[in-house]
Amino acid sequence: MYLSICTTYCLNINFVVVYYKIMSTVINSTSNPKIKWVRSLHKNSVRKKENVFLVEGVKEIVYALEGGYQLNCIFVCPDIYTEELSNYSNTDIFSVSKECYEKIAYRDGTNGLLAVFHAKHRSLDELTFGENPFFIVVEDVEKPGNLGAIIRTADGAGADGVIICSEKTDIFNPNVIRSSVGTIFTKQVVTATNSDVYDFYKNTKLPHTVLHCQAK
Repeated sequence: MYLSICTTYCLNINFVVVYYKIMSTVINSTSNPKIKWVRSLHKNSVRKKENVFLVEGVKEIVYALEGGYQLNCIFVCPDIYTEELSNYSNTDIFSVSKECYEKIAYRDGTNGLLAVFHAKHRSLDELTFGENPFFIVVEDVEKPGNLGAIIRTADGAGADGVIICSEKTDIFNPNVIRSSVGTIFTKQVVTATNSDVYDFYKNTKLPHTVLHCQAK
């Protein structure tokens, strides 16, 4: 079932509803080109090359929309997601079998909804802050899940954003998104080199405190 619908979403809700028109049959084959494409997006190199990323789960999709990310397409598994599907304009929505969904899903328990969004990247110069700026700066965070937890904590603590001292960090890794519970889309998150971050603090004269895990 291929679905073509119009976009609308409500803020401060934990669900998305989609009114759709059935255009063709459900994707049942795991060999379908669309299924193979989404499956390929599990790889960091492919996501970066195509400048897109995956978002699984209703709450995370809503946060991405609230954060101004452009939606590419959505995959819905009617066997899992049984709610009435809200309007998405200029968006392709594909209905897939449970077998296909399990093939493209990165994790379990995502409500039968998976979306592909276009990535966007902030620079240090684009960061905004008020009279009492509060940024969390991290370096060499190896596990994506840990980075997502830091972003979620930064959101809960009211930080202006998170600065990551590594341009190679994949902030759109599915595990980062999952652990951040979608706050990566509503919080300022920037990757930069150590030297660029040093210059940023030097030029802006922002107050800072340095912490080290082995400090005594």
